[in-house]
Amino acid sequence: MVMHPVIAYLIKTTDVSDPVRSARFPVITVPIVYGLAWVGYNLIEMSGQNVGRGLTKPHTSV
Repeated sequence: MVMHPVIAYLIKTTDVSDPVRSARFPVITVPIVYGLAWVGYNLIEMSGQNVGRGLTKPHTSV
């Protein structure tokens, strides 16, 4: 999901003979992937765990 647009961008903007072209790929993709992982973990994973804890909590009757 991240690699294809980054590779397409690098192909369009850099020359094939540029030796730094390969080094730019991880410099661009690693922060994007870590950012998406952080957002997914905090917004999806932790929310799901909190819902699961609420569903499995024993109910007390009054």
